Amino acid sequence: MLIAQQAGGGRLDHLSIAAISPATYRFLPLVLRRFCARFPGSSLTVKSKDSHDIVTGLEQDEFHLGLIRPLTNPGILRFTPLLRERFLAAIPARHALASKRQLVLRDFVGTSVIPLKRFEITGFETLYNTLLEAGISFREDMVVSNTMGALALISAGVGISFLPEWITDLVTHDIVIRHVEDLDIAIHLCIGWKADNPAPGIEPFIEMARMAAKSLGREAE
Repeated sequence: MLIAQQAGGGRLDHLSIAAISPATYRFLPLVLRRFCARFPGSSLTVKSKDSHDIVTGLEQDEFHLGLIRPLTNPGILRFTPLLRERFLAAIPARHALASKRQLVLRDFVGTSVIPLKRFEITGFETLYNTLLEAGISFREDMVVSNTMGALALISAGVGISFLPEWITDLVTHDIVIRHVEDLDIAIHLCIGWKADNPAPGIEPFIEMARMAAKSLGREAE
């Protein structure tokens, strides 16, 4: 669990922020740096949680803001998209495809592809169906439910997978990351909050998050 706290004078009200793991590696530090520079006396609590816990926490006022994937049914929550992350091919370094600089979907036909069936997140089901339509088959004995599990199998040389762009911050020498020229499916990272939450720090934090997203050059459309 990631916990960060800062307190002082000349402050906004306390803000409690939760983020999924992909946001904590690069994006969240950018947002916090901007926010703390603008409001140095503010008090913050930041926690790393999974999507389900963040949504529940926002609904129950445990968190003021959450960095999460978009929901198909947001209910009482509001969401603003921040980053667009393309799916990339993650390939074991010793695999024959790792030596190719340019790849298209047909290059993966006949390979061992590990599916990441996270259909509750917009984009994953579209990716899965697109790969099937391209003639790519999956290892049904190697289904994983999260990105870190997929990276472990790829690093072990078990197979290839298609994962969101944020993994570029994590890959080791055992994995090669490649763009696939005819694959333009992406998922978004959003910031969410409860519509009737009156905390005055919410809007400034959202604005800092938008600025951080723009600085990365992957701002959501």
